[in-house]
Amino acid sequence: MAFNANVYKEYSLEIIIMQQHTNYTNNNVALNAVTDDNAFYTFKRDPMFTSILEHVNYKQGIQYIDYIKTLCKSYNVEFEDLWWNKYIENDIIGNPITYDYKDQLIHISDLKTYNISPTTLRYICFGLQLFNIINSTGKKDISIIEVGGGYGGQCKILSDICLQFNINIQKYTIIDLENVSNLQNKYLTKLDVNNIVTLSNTNCIGLLDNEYDLFISNYALGEFKSDVQDFYIDNVLSRSNKSFITWNTHPINPKLKNINIVEEVPQTGHVAFPNIIITNKDA
Repeated sequence: MAFNANVYKEYSLEIIIMQQHTNYTNNNVALNAVTDDNAFYTFKRDPMFTSILEHVNYKQGIQYIDYIKTLCKSYNVEFEDLWWNKYIENDIIGNPITYDYKDQLIHISDLKTYNISPTTLRYICFGLQLFNIINSTGKKDISIIEVGGGYGGQCKILSDICLQFNINIQKYTIIDLENVSNLQNKYLTKLDVNNIVTLSNTNCIGLLDNEYDLFISNYALGEFKSDVQDFYIDNVLSRSNKSFITWNTHPINPKLKNINIVEEVPQTGHVAFPNIIITNKDA
């Protein structure tokens, strides 16, 4: 597609607004969910929050299911054998908007409900891709660091997938805004996810390990200002042997070297500047 300066200007403005909105909304909705249990059990319905983390639609949910089937074939895993009932525990808290996916999941006979949040389906889809990277290392004990972890949904589901396939996550660290970090801790504790460390983005570097097996940042790192991107690339990504980044802005930070780039599937980004998946070349 030919470069269009007017489209790029409009897109850049959208990104700036998104960055400001995300920081404000995440912090305030998260604070309410941490301090008020009634808000905690309905936070995924908060209009300010759904525009950031619970906005995957019904059709995209079907596309995620289709791609999960494709990934299972590629990884030699039976689609029906996935721990679906464990994964959809992600919908227990927060009262997310769910849709009926019975037509797509009819062959999973023991599924407790076909009403699933499409965001949970996204987390399963990413979780399988992340597991494939982990599995490629041949290691059974791993450490993970995630920058911008939402409410902790990806952490919960990746932890479930690793448990199913006998991978031990020794430590899963998430760096985020202070109130969001507190929400992640509350959320993951309620769902009995173990070995989690949630860190506020202020003064977190001194608390990090020297090395991690996998760095994750989905729809987060690319939304930061360039100097903040540089900070996380230099101080966090540099500690990690493998990486998986869903980059949803343009351009890509030039500090990201020796990388593979593929388009996100299904594509949920801007029509002129599609989202991409970035991994390191030996991933």
